[in-house]
Amino acid sequence: MKYLYLILLVPFFTSASTFPECLTSKFDNNINSEKINAHGGYIVQSNSKYYWFGEIKGSGSEGNKSHTGVSVYSSTDLCHWQDDGIAYSVKQNDNAIYLERPKVIYNKKNNNYVMWFHIDFKKGYSGDSYARLGVATSQKIEGPYEFKYSFRPNANSTILNGDFDYKEKSKFNKEIINGFDSRDFTLFKDSDNRAYVIYNSESNNTLHVSELNSNYIGLKNKYSRIIINGRNEAPVIFKKNGYYYLITSRLTGWKPNAARLFISKNINGPWELKYNPVFSNPIDVATTFHSQLSCVFIKNNVFYFIADEWVPNNPSNSRYKILKAAFIDDNLRLLNVKSIN
Repeated sequence: MKYLYLILLVPFFTSASTFPECLTSKFDNNINSEKINAHGGYIVQSNSKYYWFGEIKGSGSEGNKSHTGVSVYSSTDLCHWQDDGIAYSVKQNDNAIYLERPKVIYNKKNNNYVMWFHIDFKKGYSGDSYARLGVATSQKIEGPYEFKYSFRPNANSTILNGDFDYKEKSKFNKEIINGFDSRDFTLFKDSDNRAYVIYNSESNNTLHVSELNSNYIGLKNKYSRIIINGRNEAPVIFKKNGYYYLITSRLTGWKPNAARLFISKNINGPWELKYNPVFSNPIDVATTFHSQLSCVFIKNNVFYFIADEWVPNNPSNSRYKILKAAFIDDNLRLLNVKSIN
């Protein structure tokens, strides 16, 4: 599958509203007579509002291309959403063909907001123009966000958890020097305020974890390689009771597949593969409720996920699902809360 609503800020919501009842009763996703168009996105809380960022998808076979940019919607109760327009315009990157999985994080040092996204440039450019990370900033959470730069991460950087073996090093020698391909990714802000990007790399084979610098607009020159040759994408991560939980999907294009759960005491690994966290009927187990995770957020100490139910031939018709995490005897279970038309 391709992208999903990933998270990685893990904001802590303290509103008194009853979010679960709100979801299971009525979710008003009709804004100006149009559906919410914010795919592969991210929910962030700022003061008393919640902000939902995501890819603006079009209709038809060309609908997955980045014709517009990143949308933003706001809500005070997580049920009724207001369309706040375009947070990031792709016109700043006229040669971009795809802009995917936007994530937004607040930087206290500079009192600004930083948006990260995956970006590919149009055909005719070199191979290094594909599979990049892009960065944009804004003084206001709703934007507009100003493009800073794009890059392939971790060029000439130190590996924290062991080097490549000889065969791998020969295969990725160019990437080690010039930077690695970055595909599906997410952001995560830890309890110590350190922030990380976790991205799918090495031709979709291995995930990399790299800490952001103090401005959140670049990376430190070190990274870890985790779940080597595991072929995972759409990473979503959260932390509970000192453990990191990482949920991914397999590589099946736009087709949904079974989720994978990994757990670690250290974000840089090692990570232990546990099980498929979906316990339901066989079809839901095999397809993660026909969806792919995009982001996770916390409300009243409960972890909720937004997932995309992709319609690849007409992406604007793609739907969303709300899942939640239940811990039974310390074992994580993903439960389907609501489908959003």
